[in-house]
Amino acid sequence: MSQATALDGFRAEVRTRFQRVADQHGHSVRGDRDEAEGLYPKPIWDALCEGKAIGAPIPPENGGLGLGLTGIAAVIEELAAADIGDMLPILNTMVAVPLTKYASDSLKSEVLPAVATGERRMVFAVTERDAGSNVFAAKTRAVADGDHFVLSGQKDYISAVDLADAILVLARTTSLEDCRRKGLNESAGLSLFLVDRDSPGLEFERLSLPRFRSVTQYALKMDEVRVPANRLVGAAGFGALPVLDALNVERILIPALVLGATRWLLDLSIEHVKKRRVFGDVPLGRYQAVQHPLAETFLRAEGLRRLLDHATATYDSGANPFEVSLPTSAARFAAVEVAEAGLNAAGDALGTRGFEPDIGLLGFAQLVRVFKSIPVSTPVLLNFVAEHHLGLPRSS
Repeated sequence: MSQATALDGFRAEVRTRFQRVADQHGHSVRGDRDEAEGLYPKPIWDALCEGKAIGAPIPPENGGLGLGLTGIAAVIEELAAADIGDMLPILNTMVAVPLTKYASDSLKSEVLPAVATGERRMVFAVTERDAGSNVFAAKTRAVADGDHFVLSGQKDYISAVDLADAILVLARTTSLEDCRRKGLNESAGLSLFLVDRDSPGLEFERLSLPRFRSVTQYALKMDEVRVPANRLVGAAGFGALPVLDALNVERILIPALVLGATRWLLDLSIEHVKKRRVFGDVPLGRYQAVQHPLAETFLRAEGLRRLLDHATATYDSGANPFEVSLPTSAARFAAVEVAEAGLNAAGDALGTRGFEPDIGLLGFAQLVRVFKSIPVSTPVLLNFVAEHHLGLPRSS
């Protein structure tokens, strides 16, 4: 069986599974969670774990399906197309995929089989309040101490910490000041550590920010958290490359989420305008003012699909993170435009029905705005492309 055939069968399987969850549980899994227990909706996670769908990008030797980023992108898209999309599978993959590439064999053997089955969940902690999109300005420190590293500092706007068993934390093993004194590039001295969420000295505090379905934002505080040296992912001081790799993963999977959500909005809007009659006995969908925005959204989504296919294929080919950065940047940039077009077209087609809780256009509008800021803001994305792919002077 060819890889393409296997992926087609896999996509059809997960589509059926997620649609079944949506049909059976409806609004109960669309953002609801037990606030007292902080639980991720069980029907969604069970569907993700069934058949190791969540382990699609993990190699078979580590307990996964070996379908690469192409496979998990299909999972994310179909999840959103069933209106049960969520960020937790994306965050989990942002850690799992770099682990498959940069972690030691012993760490992969310890962690990845449980990730592939959904028994273990992980999230990524890079952002600091004063550093923002400039990950090189991170101040969280990691100091070697025998067979451990000691981490101290704070991360902000970290998603789903409460739902994770472990957190991949970016810290400096060499301060930025020391790097500059030694004439090193500002990307030097960064290291990645897989830290258990229940480690002594690690605390997290929920931030008063809007939640996207089950995922909330936290401040992560570390006060001399001792991490075994074998939890270092990659070599000490060379964490910049795995970080770029993880950001490429996010730049691929967020467009996959947008694509799935846009499919759902289009299906819902088309069904509505075919049936809805406002002026006489003419269906709303007969009017060009309604048709054209929907058709434009469909075409934009088709373009995004091709960008996404190219980005996943480039990533799965083993290209280095810099080579991958152009197709992933293109997909991330197009995804925002597709999301905005889909939101506006659905809003016009659905009218006041779009504000009903089971539709949730307002929640989607909030998410569209968030997508302009993560994993990097659109201006930062454009700066990166201008400098590294157009050869223009570094933006100031």
